[in-house]
Amino acid sequence: MYINIDDTFFIKDEINNEALHQCISFIAKQKSVSKSLIEKAYKNKKLTNIKLSGNVFDKNLDIIIKRKFNNDLKFVNLNESEIFYEYNDKSRLFLDKINKFKLKDIKFFPPTYFNDNLIFQKLTKGTYYRPSKLSEFNKDLLNNIKEIIVILSSLNKEDSKVSEYLSKASNNNAKDKLNSEIISSSISKLKEYHNENIKLSLTHGDFKFEHLFLLDSRIEYIIDWENVGIRSIYFDLFNFFVPWFARRSYKYFEIKDYILNFIKNYLPNLLKNIEEKYDLYFCIFVVERYRRINDARSLRFDEDEAYNRFNLLFKNLIN
Repeated sequence: MYINIDDTFFIKDEINNEALHQCISFIAKQKSVSKSLIEKAYKNKKLTNIKLSGNVFDKNLDIIIKRKFNNDLKFVNLNESEIFYEYNDKSRLFLDKINKFKLKDIKFFPPTYFNDNLIFQKLTKGTYYRPSKLSEFNKDLLNNIKEIIVILSSLNKEDSKVSEYLSKASNNNAKDKLNSEIISSSISKLKEYHNENIKLSLTHGDFKFEHLFLLDSRIEYIIDWENVGIRSIYFDLFNFFVPWFARRSYKYFEIKDYILNFIKNYLPNLLKNIEEKYDLYFCIFVVERYRRINDARSLRFDEDEAYNRFNLLFKNLIN
């Protein structure tokens, strides 16, 4: 039996006070909220029976994390400072990517190993920081983003023509009219640039505030690398900034100005490629976000919810 904190985090029932304190502190850090909120949820004692496989049941579990969009489970052992999950087809692909892209050589990739049909990763000690307004984008945060992009954009670099890139793009099989129009209009725009060269590199694939953990204002780890792959060299920058601005009703040109200024001030070596091609790379970002939905291989992946988020992100920007 586990105590349901918020339908995402579950604390093992009947644990000692020291372990409970650690669990509450861990979840508060993960959610970036006060410990009192987690304590209040715990005291409600909303019990949930979670069925576990034998090799997971035999481990010393403190916390279970149910990821909202993939509906899969991750398990936390605070004593060993590890988070782990069961091996499946999707995780096999991830292990292949670790080797293919030499992720273990990247300093902010959390130590990872495979044992007893489980994949283990080192737990973060730090916390993520998500500003609520533009004035809270401090220099420490921006410098850490810069360092990450500098390293990733230097790996697996290659050039591609837009026409070649489009030939590999997924077909538009969005189920609803609006998303279909968003994707089709982006692809149509890209066809106007068919002879242009674009820069590709290694990308995290899901780089966002919640996945960047800082310790003493420095990068500790980036978590959730399942979507790592070769994309536009600017994909991670777009993926980090655009959703934050779009959810706060910033206009397309306002987001464009901010991202170009960030590149100019923090990543001047990358400015030349995008200064006159921002709209081109934005359309590539739209197509690549769509491909991420289309390439999802988990049977439990909530495709409808993914399309809904895609819709919310781009509907007010695409025009």
